[in-house]
Amino acid sequence: MRSLSIGAIIMGAVAGVLVAALVSLIVWGLLLLTGVDNPEDPALMAGVVIGLTGAGYAGGRLSRPSATHGMLAGLVMAFIVGAVSIASGSPAPPITIAILVLLSAVVGRLGGLVAGRR
Repeated sequence: MRSLSIGAIIMGAVAGVLVAALVSLIVWGLLLLTGVDNPEDPALMAGVVIGLTGAGYAGGRLSRPSATHGMLAGLVMAFIVGAVSIASGSPAPPITIAILVLLSAVVGRLGGLVAGRR
């Protein structure tokens, strides 16, 4: 059994945050151009989901076992997103945080599995 690569997990989480920011900005701009009211919320949701996939892919691509590293990178990214939202004053109920953690584990693992199919 191989050990965990902390560097791959951190690198995956950082890549996921960057992907989430980039996708959120692009989706926000497109929704703003089309005249959607309050485009920030759907843009943020799309950015986080695609960012979790990117975190899982980057974490899984850098080390084996790829699915485990992808899942852990997604969980670290969920911790970063949760910490930033709580620090900014968001009243996130526990069920929302639980859904984010579950979503990050599943989507990060799927991203890691895709990365492992080299």
